[in-house]
Amino acid sequence: LNAFVASGLATVLAGLPLSGHWLMTMLFMVSHHMCSSAMVQMCARVAPNQDVAFVLSAGYVIICMLFANILVKVETVMPCLAGVRWYTSMFFAMAGLIEVEFAGAEEHGFPAGNQVADSFLIHYRDGYTFHAMECLACVWVFYAMFSGVGLLALKYW
Repeated sequence: LNAFVASGLATVLAGLPLSGHWLMTMLFMVSHHMCSSAMVQMCARVAPNQDVAFVLSAGYVIICMLFANILVKVETVMPCLAGVRWYTSMFFAMAGLIEVEFAGAEEHGFPAGNQVADSFLIHYRDGYTFHAMECLACVWVFYAMFSGVGLLALKYW
């Protein structure tokens, strides 16, 4: 419920959905919210104290923001650092959300949304491209990993 309310507020305040795909937009927002919450809980369970947990979670959020193709285009980053994007949940969440929101959107009869969406598509080896549902699945894999590590840390740490 918390994820739904927070994502709903963020969606309304941002003026989304632009595309009319409210359900898919909310699915991405709620999924990423839950994934981020699981990451913070995992850090709290793994860390020896609250200060270390804060540094771990804040560090991961900063890395996510840098490699989500929003603040910095990953193509402009040194190749040795560009691989970090594959370890950030926000990279997949933003790529899928932008495809859902902008693909097919028109402005003054010009399909500008397709250019925006195409610039955020995730291209993998052998020409494979991640689309919205694959990106959503990746976010849920991160959620499962964060929750699993948090559960193991709670039980055995």
